[in-house]
Amino acid sequence: MCAYVRYSRCSSSVASSRARYQQRSLERILPVILICSMIANFILAMTYLGRVMPDIPCGAILEEDEWKLLYRFAKRTKIPPDKPYSLADAIKMLGELGLGRRAPSDGDCGVKAIWLGLNAFYSAFDLLVDQVQMSMSIY
Repeated sequence: MCAYVRYSRCSSSVASSRARYQQRSLERILPVILICSMIANFILAMTYLGRVMPDIPCGAILEEDEWKLLYRFAKRTKIPPDKPYSLADAIKMLGELGLGRRAPSDGDCGVKAIWLGLNAFYSAFDLLVDQVQMSMSIY
């Protein structure tokens, strides 16, 4: 499958999940298309980097707070690792967040699983950030 077909599938998946933002004019739809394209490019880059260079640290793609929270969220633990784990492990965790546990014989996570995992992860990340901000405003 060529890269353009994969990109168009990924961007249409992202756009269909954002279908609730139906815009009627060109001036309003262009920013939505731009954001969906950026998300699709990020997901495809993460997927391909995880397959081509699986041993690079996940800190190359995710910020320190993000990879620590991803580990805690996926492994259901309170103590994150000190050093960033590999990008392949991060993608595997995102895939499990997206579509649940996978069989050992399954291959690498696909774009849809990573998209759903990122969606669930950033929802939890936003909740955590909101809780921290609320607790800081109390004092």
